[in-house]
Amino acid sequence: MRPCHSSDAGVIAFGLGMATVAGLGPLALKVIQFRTSARIETQFTGGDIVSLAVVAPISIAAGVHWPSDHPLAPAVALAPAVDAVSTSTSVIARQEHGRYDGNVEPFSRSMPGW
Repeated sequence: MRPCHSSDAGVIAFGLGMATVAGLGPLALKVIQFRTSARIETQFTGGDIVSLAVVAPISIAAGVHWPSDHPLAPAVALAPAVDAVSTSTSVIARQEHGRYDGNVEPFSRSMPGW
């Protein structure tokens, strides 16, 4: 049975989206400003590094191998999705709206799990 081509494109788009959101954060462009302390922002920066170096490439690789009916592609694609839910849950829980200025709200729809 031939795999669904929308799945491979979706997994690749997911990886590119993760890389884009990570690039908008404090690691690179500093467009997204979290409402957190400097210590927590450092943790978010570490998460962005992991997203760029590990999560996005794994997602893109899974999407590339999906059309070839590789048996591991769906399982490999699941790992970045689980990471995205875990990361976004952590970001949501750590926003301190009353204490710190920031602009994370307009970007909340671009973050998986929000």
